[in-house]
Amino acid sequence: MLTVGDRFELLLDAYRRPDGSKWSGQKIEDATEGVVSRSYVSSLRKGHVSQPSYDKLYAISRVMGFPVELWSEEAFNRMFASKPTLQDEAPTSERLERLFQTMINPRTGVAYTNAEIAEVSENLLSEEEVAGIRSGEIDNPTIKQALLLAGAFGVSPSYFTEKTPPLISQETLEGMSKDLPRKIIDRTLSLPESQQQFILSMIENIALLRNSNQLPKQ
Repeated sequence: MLTVGDRFELLLDAYRRPDGSKWSGQKIEDATEGVVSRSYVSSLRKGHVSQPSYDKLYAISRVMGFPVELWSEEAFNRMFASKPTLQDEAPTSERLERLFQTMINPRTGVAYTNAEIAEVSENLLSEEEVAGIRSGEIDNPTIKQALLLAGAFGVSPSYFTEKTPPLISQETLEGMSKDLPRKIIDRTLSLPESQQQFILSMIENIALLRNSNQLPKQ
């Protein structure tokens, strides 16, 4: 049985800071504006806090970007340890392969390799583990492996357990909660497909100009 400290360690591995580094006690203290102290984070990780208060768990989940329900043993196991029961549910290997086929490594501009995903996970996943899960040789990944894969690709961990997982990153979900992106989406949906395609082309051109330093990043 996983303790709160065990679950916290797995969440720290999977839900990282925007630069890819793990959250430290000091970073969490700074991000929560002191609601969760550095010493509290240390005690939580070591298992010295058997019944953490909801306000602190909520503050940690909010800054790290995962649902507060994942602190619950039942919810955590349901999301990461449940096994597909319906015939139309894709196995983990197919879901992972879908990510490899659709996600682009921003550093190289092409699809990720097994070695690159292992590197993104700071080698907490080995290249052999990634290859084994991808091929189906490892047909029952551990909770930690699923969390690390989701974190490496930037998708919700539930991608590996939902019946029809949405291919959407946590960053996109957070962006859609903001006023301006939501307005853009709402107004675009009512346009004809040809005009939507025109807008998409404009956005892609802007992205190309920014990447070539012909437009400011800010």
